[in-house]
Formats: sequence, C-alpha cells, structure tokens
Amino acid sequence: MKLYLKSIFLLLIASSVVACSNPQTKETKNEAQESIQEAKAEFNEERKELKNELDRLEFEIDQEMKSLKLEIDEASEETKSELQEELAELKTVKSEVKSASKEVKESTQESWERVKEKSQSAVDKGKSSLEKLGDKIEEKTDQLEE
Repeated sequence: MKLYLKSIFLLLIASSVVACSNPQTKETKNEAQESIQEAKAEFNEERKELKNELDRLEFEIDQEMKSLKLEIDEASEETKSELQEELAELKTVKSEVKSASKEVKESTQESWERVKEKSQSAVDKGKSSLEKLGDKIEEKTDQLEE
C-alpha cells in the first residue's frame, strides 16, 4: 500500500512539473512580454512626436515674439499698446507650451492619456494664437499701407 501511495505521489509531482513547463505557457508569457514591449515602444514614439511638436511650436512662438518686439519698436503709440497685448498673450501661450513640453518629457505610461490631452490642447491654443496674431499683424500692415 505504501508503495502504491508513493507511486501516486510521484506521479502527481511529475505531472505538476510537466504542467508547469508546458510550452504553451511559455508562449503565452512570451506573447505577453512582446505586447508589453510594443506598448512601451508605442508610448515612447507618441511621447517623442508630441515633444517635438511642442518644441517646434515653442520655437515658432519665440520667432514671432522677436518679430513682434521689432514691430512694437517701430509702431505708433496707438498700435504699440495693441501689439504689447499680443506679446503678453504670446508669452502666456509660450509658458503653457513650455509647461506641457516638460510634462510630456516626464510622463509615464500611467499618466500618458491625461498628459497627451492637456499637451494637445496647448498645441492647439498655441497654433491658434499664432494664426490670430498673424492675421492681426497683416491687418495692421494693410491699414498702414492705405
């Protein structure tokens, strides 16, 4: 009887070892690891693209601010105050873009969706501000030429 119980016990242990080393389990683990790696790569790529877009926008805002400062120096008193308001708005937008860029750089996969949404909003606001400013400057230039 003892021999019979020992045989059953050894058989159970052997089948457990075989079950744990099941190649299908290894494949599942490999697939899970590959999925994790793909998700990390996708996250890093999205983060890099958004960071680059924010950096380009910050550069464009800087260039526009330099140009605006030159125009302020040459503008009439009436136009100066309007242009200075535009410059102040650009400074605010630049600050938001810079902050969003920092958040993107420091983001994690867990915080990514929130950071991405906030940063995309900053990009949209920055582009809109630049476009509005360009339209206003063009309008002022046209008025001066008339």
